[in-house]
Amino acid sequence: EAGAAPSSGGGGASGADPRGATSLGLVGRSSRPDMHLIQHVLKCLLESESQAAAAPVLAKLLVDECCWHFVQSTKPTDSRHVQVRESLHPYYPRCDYRGEVKFDGATALRVHFDPRCRITDNSVLIFAADKEFNRIVGRYNGGPAQFRPLLIYGDRFYFHFQGSTSSQGEDHGWGYRFTTVPLLGLQWLREDQVMRDSSLEWACWLLDFLLNQAIVTLPRGAVHNSKVFSALVRYMRSGGVPYKHRVVDLLTRLLQSPRLFTPEDPAPLGLLSGVAALVREQCQVIARNEATLDAANSQSQNAAVVLSPRLQALVELVVATQLAGRQLIALRPAPASTASLPALASSSSPPEVQKDPAPAPGAQGEGSAEEQEAERLAEDEEPPQQGPEGEGDPEALPSEEAPVQEESVDFVVSMATPPEQLSP
Repeated sequence: EAGAAPSSGGGGASGADPRGATSLGLVGRSSRPDMHLIQHVLKCLLESESQAAAAPVLAKLLVDECCWHFVQSTKPTDSRHVQVRESLHPYYPRCDYRGEVKFDGATALRVHFDPRCRITDNSVLIFAADKEFNRIVGRYNGGPAQFRPLLIYGDRFYFHFQGSTSSQGEDHGWGYRFTTVPLLGLQWLREDQVMRDSSLEWACWLLDFLLNQAIVTLPRGAVHNSKVFSALVRYMRSGGVPYKHRVVDLLTRLLQSPRLFTPEDPAPLGLLSGVAALVREQCQVIARNEATLDAANSQSQNAAVVLSPRLQALVELVVATQLAGRQLIALRPAPASTASLPALASSSSPPEVQKDPAPAPGAQGEGSAEEQEAERLAEDEEPPQQGPEGEGDPEALPSEEAPVQEESVDFVVSMATPPEQLSP
């Protein structure tokens, strides 16, 4: 209802769909005045809910809303909603192709190229957002490495391929082939899309707001839980989706406060088990390349290795994951077996000694002094014999469990632990 007020001028229906509660033309940009109003209203509602010591109903609804949009944004597109454009293979010299790709209702278009794409440097494949090619969004030629995926904002684009090979016998390349997929869950562009479509932009804005409120207002585990963590990781590991750097930033912020996770619902860090190895390998490749350049040019021997902003963000995510793994292990309650070890040592060790004297008070309460002296000597001698060896002595169990716990910390730090091993 609060979100519908800026655009409708009045209060919304109390039973409206929560996905339609924010009736805005375009959300996710906090600089807009209406988004500041939304933020202020939600903050006041969460604070009043917290002061009333009631169940965090609104916080749970907002978290469910956020996860729903992240999951819907990663759903694969129907194969019927894919368009393919290609040249002859190999393409004909001095050819000239023009065309249009259009998807009604799409908020953005994702263009993927065939790995066999190859055209000469004299030829060019141009993408533009307008028919007159005044707004060029992409220009391609060369080998397969030059044909990187392209994201176009809008529901259509135009392309123009011009081959300039002079001789038919010349090896002018395989040609081009690209596939266009519509993105329907990137952002809201019209009012009617709010009620039926997901919005990645709204999900990122909402989670950013919730992370800020989780420290001061929301209860522990309201935002920091496995559901939110898994939704972010799922989006980050999905292929062909844009704005992964924003999701990486949100995931890093989520892991920077591991104490806000509850022991009953910790973050399944095992889902990020392959990220550390990939980031380390990429950094080593960059370091080797820099070392090669330094060896070739003595003037740049003192130059520092510079990582791209995206790779730096992934390095921060890896560090946050390792630190969160250590703190989550420290916050885990003591295992049931370890907690019961003192009682086990005091109850199971004496039975070997008290097994024989147990019936003495009832059946042989009047035994000879020699038997009682022998039993007393057995009680004094048995513990020193079993203690040093540690075999069959329950008191030796704690010393054997300590290395196991230390190894589990190492596994978490290397992010190779399956999610089920991180649960309390």
